[in-house]
Amino acid sequence: MSYKNWNAATVVFAVLLAACGDSTEPVQIPLPEETTEATVADFVTGDILDPSGFDVITRNVVRTDQVTGWDFVYLLDEQLGPALVTRGSYVLDEDEQSGVQVVSVDFDDLLEAPESGYITSEPIPITEGGVFVTRSRDDQAFGSLRCRYFGKFSVDEIDEELGFMTFSHLINPNCESRNLNPATNP
Repeated sequence: MSYKNWNAATVVFAVLLAACGDSTEPVQIPLPEETTEATVADFVTGDILDPSGFDVITRNVVRTDQVTGWDFVYLLDEQLGPALVTRGSYVLDEDEQSGVQVVSVDFDDLLEAPESGYITSEPIPITEGGVFVTRSRDDQAFGSLRCRYFGKFSVDEIDEELGFMTFSHLINPNCESRNLNPATNP
């Protein structure tokens, strides 16, 4: 068994062991109580040293020239203006699991991520003050088990002149859980 598979097997075993308590429900990691802020640069015109992508699984901004794990990038599109572009739009062999969906609900009122309706293969226009939800690509740490993460995002500022977008996010750390309401923490 390779080192990577051994790590994945260890994680799966630990999760299964933790789920073997008195309850038949798996142990849930509490949702963050506070949002996290992040800033990304334009994917095309931004400085190579500035991150332009976001990895929903690790909840971090990333430089797409340094990592292959990202779910969307920020793009100042000539026709659409500020937009998000998912992995499925750029990575030819991608299974198009990463998705973004703009919603018309206030950030605090968005309590559950939608089950469907995610855009996976075309630019998604965004506006300052807008809210969107994401679905991550499959987390490879769990091998062949399906494990995606859902999060909600608020576009705090778009600076088209400098080519940056700042946003706040809250991502559920539990596999396949669409709950985005910290008030339901155990």
